[in-house]
Amino acid sequence: MIEVKQMIERLEAATFKAKIEVEGKEYVYTYARSNAIFPAYKSLVEVLRKYYDDEVLLETNCKQLATELEKAPNRNTTLLNMFDDVVTKNNLTVTIVDKL
Repeated sequence: MIEVKQMIERLEAATFKAKIEVEGKEYVYTYARSNAIFPAYKSLVEVLRKYYDDEVLLETNCKQLATELEKAPNRNTTLLNMFDDVVTKNNLTVTIVDKL
């Protein structure tokens, strides 16, 4: 079981920092010219590519991401499709355990 803690922080207009903590490691990404959902998906996909055959427990402060992954997916989005591809290819199960 992999515990992932994701924090999305708005730095300035259209610029966000995504910080992910997993297994004692910290990954920090900065995204310009975006909204909050882009760094949430993009950083999570980047980190999940490193893991296989496991369950992921995700804590995130991005309510839109949590909502899409839990109960209201928008299947027409490229970001959700990228996420689904990585989860399927790497045989992962992702569960939202808390919204920070």
